[in-house]
Amino acid sequence: MIRKNNLLTLLALLILIMPIIIMSSGCRQANEEFAIYLTENSVSPSQMPALSQVKLASQPLIDINDIVTYDAKTHEIVLTENAYQRILHLQVPTSGTSFVVCAGGKPIYDGAFWTPISSQSYSGIIIEKPLASNDVHSIQI
Repeated sequence: MIRKNNLLTLLALLILIMPIIIMSSGCRQANEEFAIYLTENSVSPSQMPALSQVKLASQPLIDINDIVTYDAKTHEIVLTENAYQRILHLQVPTSGTSFVVCAGGKPIYDGAFWTPISSQSYSGIIIEKPLASNDVHSIQI
C-alpha cells in the first residue's frame, strides 16, 4: 500500500521528469497534431543522427495552423501565405536542410528541404524548395 507521503513524492517526481520525457521525443508539444521542425544547429541531411537523437529548433517551421489543405495521394500541402513565405525564404544549400516531421508530439520521420538547382542526390524524403512564389502556395513531400 502506498502512503500519502510516498504518493505525493511519486507525483512530484513525475511532474519533474515529464518535461524531460516529452523533450526527449524531440517534438516540443505533446498535443501537437502535425509540425515540421528544422534541426537545431542545422544538421546536414547526410549527417542526421538517429531520429531519437535529433535536437530540434525551438519552434516549428510549419504547424497544423499553417496548412490550408493536404492531398494524401500526391502529398501536396497548400500553405497559408505566411507559411509559404517562410519556406520561400528558407536558406537551403545544395546539400539540403534537414527537417523532422512530428505528429502527436512524436518525431515520425526526417527528411530534407532540397533546392532544385542542386546537382547532389539525396535518397531520403525531400520537400523541394520553390524558387519563386506561386499563386497556389503549395509544397510537395
